[in-house]
Amino acid sequence: TGGCPSTPDVLKGVPYVTNEQLFNLQTLPPRMVVYGAGVIALEMAQAFAAFGSKVTILARSTLLSNGDVEAREMVKSILEEEDGIAFLEYVEVSEVTTLREGLATQIEGDVESLPLVKLTVKSGKGEDSTTTELECECLLVATGRLPNVHNLNLEKANVQYDEKKGVLINDVAQSTSNPNVYAVGDCVANVPRLTHMSGEMAKVVVQNALFEDTWKVSSLVVPACMYTEPEYATVGKVKFTSPEEVDVYTTTLEHNDRAILDGDTNQGMVKICCAKGTDTIVGCTIVAPRAGEMINEVSLAMKYGIGLGQVGRNIHCYPTTGEAIMMCGLQFINARWKRLD
Repeated sequence: TGGCPSTPDVLKGVPYVTNEQLFNLQTLPPRMVVYGAGVIALEMAQAFAAFGSKVTILARSTLLSNGDVEAREMVKSILEEEDGIAFLEYVEVSEVTTLREGLATQIEGDVESLPLVKLTVKSGKGEDSTTTELECECLLVATGRLPNVHNLNLEKANVQYDEKKGVLINDVAQSTSNPNVYAVGDCVANVPRLTHMSGEMAKVVVQNALFEDTWKVSSLVVPACMYTEPEYATVGKVKFTSPEEVDVYTTTLEHNDRAILDGDTNQGMVKICCAKGTDTIVGCTIVAPRAGEMINEVSLAMKYGIGLGQVGRNIHCYPTTGEAIMMCGLQFINARWKRLD
């Protein structure tokens, strides 16, 4: 049954779009306001900025709030400087007014057929907060997703669920209340809402339901990628309450020869976090043009317990952006060299 976009109550009765309707637009909106600052929000913001829209992002806290601080600041800087996207952070939307309804059937190339919306927003923290009014021809709402669990008579089937999280399952993907029912994907509680996660969970269910196996959902190491330019990819735990929790190994693309050849030296980094005093990888963040391809190497290492030192000893093709991962491994190795007196 999947999931659906979550919409704040303040937008009731206001013409807006989600990612489900966005590509039905017949006319490029001169101004777009994106409410939300996660993956979908940033991907769509950059795309429409490239098309020529003036884009403003409203972040309820910060962009990519569950991500590594250094990486998200790098992404923000690129979106601001290269794409001209404006950011307002720690936003509260106090009022939204419809100035023009727009036509039910848009006329291609006719801006007047688009709706016109005015938002009053408060941004910033404490004494530094300011109130701003914004007008836009397209209000894109990307404030999260909800599971499709309503109107399915799940109660009759004795399938327990949380309205905001989804169907409750055990570690072999069975309903916690009815073991004859399995659930996968965006309708399930406490799993990443990613297409490839749904696919992997489907494999788990086929293996367990049809072949009496015990593949476990908790064993899955799930990478994620945001397809902006550059891409932003993560796996494992990447946000920590204290920097002292882990050892961090970071490589920028400044001296990576492939990045130099491609002109991407100011657009990237690899940061790998290891359990304190060990080479056990617990998380990784990559900002790079091919981050989604690169992260798979780290996911594999985490899945099968390959330490960062071993990754550093793995020969990588030259010149490739993936050498930046190897360089993090070499940092681990070099940090343990004995001094030659």
